[in-house]
Amino acid sequence: MYCEDDCFGRYHNQENIQFCRIARGSLSELIDQIDVCLDKNYIIEVDAQRYNNEINEVMRVLNGYINYLNKFNK
Repeated sequence: MYCEDDCFGRYHNQENIQFCRIARGSLSELIDQIDVCLDKNYIIEVDAQRYNNEINEVMRVLNGYINYLNKFNK
């Protein structure tokens, strides 16, 4: 469940990194749910591929942000 307040209350790098890791896990779960939807014919292959591509792009950006934050944590 999304809570906008969670995003803005992360003032410490380590807290922000942990929040981003949880978000990354949620994206992985979303990929699994897209696969389930595809298997049950709730969505078509083209849409599933598009969603997965978008999720992978968000993951790429999120991983870059986590790496950026880790530089300040050392």
